[in-house]
Order: sequence, then structure tokens, then C-alpha cells
Amino acid sequence: MKKTMYVSVILLFLIGSKISLGQNSSDVLKFSMARTSSSARFEGMGSSFGAIGTDQASLDINPAGLGLYRKPELSFGIYNKNINGVYSVENNSPFQSGKFSNYGLSNLGLVLIQQPNKYSKWKSVNFFIGYNLTSSLNQELNFEGKSKGSILHRFLENSIDPNSGLGIDPGSLDPFEGKLAYETGALYDISPDSAKIIYTNDLIDYRDSLINKNGSNNYEGYLGNISLGLAANYNEKIMLGANINVVLGNYSFEKRYNESDPTNKYPPFHSLTFNDYSSSNISGFKAVFGIIYKPVNKFRIGLSWHTPSILTLQDSYNTSLSYSFYNNNNLENYNSNSPDGFYEYNIIVPSRWVGSFAYVSNFGLLNVDLDFFNPGYSKFKFNEESESNYENQINADIKKQYKQVLQTRIGLEIPIQMFRIRGGFGIFNSPYKNDSDLSYSYSAGLGFRAKRIYLDLSGKRFKHQEAYLPFATANSDFNNDRIPDAVETLIQSSITEFQFIITLGIKFR
Repeated sequence: MKKTMYVSVILLFLIGSKISLGQNSSDVLKFSMARTSSSARFEGMGSSFGAIGTDQASLDINPAGLGLYRKPELSFGIYNKNINGVYSVENNSPFQSGKFSNYGLSNLGLVLIQQPNKYSKWKSVNFFIGYNLTSSLNQELNFEGKSKGSILHRFLENSIDPNSGLGIDPGSLDPFEGKLAYETGALYDISPDSAKIIYTNDLIDYRDSLINKNGSNNYEGYLGNISLGLAANYNEKIMLGANINVVLGNYSFEKRYNESDPTNKYPPFHSLTFNDYSSSNISGFKAVFGIIYKPVNKFRIGLSWHTPSILTLQDSYNTSLSYSFYNNNNLENYNSNSPDGFYEYNIIVPSRWVGSFAYVSNFGLLNVDLDFFNPGYSKFKFNEESESNYENQINADIKKQYKQVLQTRIGLEIPIQMFRIRGGFGIFNSPYKNDSDLSYSYSAGLGFRAKRIYLDLSGKRFKHQEAYLPFATANSDFNNDRIPDAVETLIQSSITEFQFIITLGIKFR
């Protein structure tokens, strides 16, 4: 994967004291890439089910599949997700590994059947109400190593007035970054003129030196849909359906970032620890419309359109900084805490098209799903006019980073009397413009079908690359020559996810 993509992946810190430190252009991927995988049958077939229907999770992909139900049904499922990560700081440190595991409710839903009179060509009008998990956001990241750059340069960058090139008055510094740095001595004024402020830091002369760094990030959260669905079956040829989805979720993180100089190579600097906490409540709305057509009984063609999602995020956040330095051979340590911040804003997630093709017979099922969407059409919308410049900046960054995505999923199910054997395969191109790598997923599952009850099990493996910037200094221009003066630290990672789901279903007649 190209380094240019890595550098653009995540910008941890933001401009402006009123904006949560957790917001950045990478946040849109959490939402635009989310796709339900909440039932074991659906997951066992690689989440490829769009033209088959009769599965709760598939109704989030194409609600026209609801029209293929013949009996009322109640189903619920539980998932377990394990994440194994391998991390390194640039290429200057040995790889480290980390593991994370979590579980919870994957789906809960009820299908009701209404059959018109026997003379109508409308064979059924079916209803659905339920919950589907679309994404588990839990993850843990730990790193340690040496690299160029320091978060001190980030603090210096944000303390300079871009118009005058001079330092901002201490009373007006960002209370979540710059003010903490000033209060702890990590940022200080060296101007001999009391009418002018010129800030510097203890590592300004060591911008290209290798600094010891380590950190730990803990992420927790989920995204899910509460759905109301309606679908009709016309003469067993055309199924029409619609879902109204209420999007609910929560996302929080605790991040600790540390720099140190244990051998006293870069005096007077000794060490710093920056802590960042944020919690977001997520709510929103979207709709899905779909159609399935059966040209002949064994073949089905499906098409669905997912409207843009309008999400509202309410962020609560705070930061703290501890800084140590030598003063006349004496080690001094200072601490400062930010106030509690709160900010509400919106993210608009772009629409998605899903095309599906299925073969259905007594010998088995075969389905192909093609997802088409463009994360580059995602947008942030801030509520305050004073943030319009940053809104334009981050939206331009989103458009610059991301490209159109076509995801292919293939699923197979083979019946053996009352049992089912399933397999799935997925191919996913990167959403980043500067990256041409492909990611792959593999899944398998087993099922048992009785007259009024069924039980499904599935497992999926998904491996992909990620990157993380503990701090961003792309706008650092300390001498007004319009060239960034500081470098950023890149954490590279290889992530392998394992997800297991068990689903129980009950049919009522």
C-alpha cells in the first residue's frame, strides 16, 4: 500500500477549540463502509444475499426480499468478534501485536405475513420490524518505537496566527491543546518585545531526530439500524420493498500518547504524555428501496438504492497534558487539564446502489452482490458559521482522498436434507485514491432447518491494512515560507478480523 495513502488516512487533531478532537476525514469511512452482517446465514454466504431474500439481514440490503417470505418468523442472533493487529512506528521499530474481543446482539426481528384474497395477483404484503447490527467499532491499538517528529510541533503550529505569523495571546489559545502546552511549559514565549509573542518548544532544533514514542488507543462502539419494512409480491414475478431505518450508535475512545528522552539526548526535554478522550452519540435516518424480478423461477435479479444518510453526532470530549523538562539540572513536571467540551454536528453519508443476481433451485443457492458507492461524496456539516472554513477544508480533504468503490460478494448454499453448508467470498477495492490494493474476505457457515425452527452458525475472516497518525502537522509553517516545517509520525498496521454469529429462528405456521 502506498505511503501517500497512509499519510492521508487519519488526522487525529483538529483546528479550532469548539470542534471535537475526534472528528476527521477518516470518520466518514466508519459510516459509508458500514454494511449489515447480522445473521449467520447471511454472513455464512459472505453477506451476499441481495436477490434471495427471506433473511432478516438481507432486508437491509434489498427490502424487496421481504416479499418472498411465506410464513411469519421471529429471529435473533449473537455475534463474537476478534481483532488481531500487528503495528509498527514507521519502519524504525519492531512490529507489535494486539488483540481485542467483544460480543453482543447482532439481530432481532419479526416478519408478519398478510395474504390478499386468492383471486388477486398480489400474493402477499409483508411487514418487518427489527434491529440489525451494521458495524462493531471496538478495537485496541498499541504502539512503541522511534520516529522523526513530535507533537510539540503540533502545539506550536496551532499557537501561531496564520495572518500575522506571531503567537496567539495565551488567553486565546486552544484550551484543548495550545493552552495545555503553554500552562505546562511545553510551549513558551521567547520574544524580547512584550508587544509581540514568539512561541517555541524544547524540540524545535531536533525536528529530524528520532524520538521515542509509545501509545495506547482503546475504541468502543457500534452502529445499528432499527428498521420498519414493507414489501409486496406481485404474481411471484416482481417483489417491491422499502425500509425506513433509524440509525443508532455510540462511539468512544481513550488515547494515550507519550514521548520521552530517557538518555537526555535532546535537553531540556525529558517526556510528555497527552491524553485524549471523546464519546459520541450517533443518530440518523435513511431509507432503502428495492426490487427483485424473477424472469424464470430459478433466476432472480435484484436492485436496491440506499438513500443518503443524515447522521447527527453529539461529542463530549476532554484532554490533558503532562510535561517534564530539565531546569538547571532539576527535573520539573507540570500537568494541565482541559475543560469538558461538547459539540453537535452532522455527517451526510452518500447513497449506495446494490445490484444482485441469484440462482435458486433444490440443489442450492448462488448469489452475487455488487455494491457501488463513493465515500468522497460524504460531507461534514457544522452548526456554527465560525466553523465554515474548517467545514470546507475537511470536505475538500474527503473529496481529495476517496474514490468510487465497487465491492463484489459471492455466496453459495448447498442443502443436504435438513442441513445447509455455506461459503462466501468478497473482493473489496480500496476507497483511497492513492491506493490500488485489494482486500478479501472469506466466510463459511452451517445451518439446520426443521419445520418450525432453524439454527445457523457462521464465521468470517477479513484482513486489511490500516494506518494512523497520532498527531498532524501538515500545516506547520513556522517561518512563513509556505512549506511544512515538521514531520508526522505514521503507525502502520495489518488487521485481521474474525467474526462468528449464531442465529435462531422460529416460524409460526
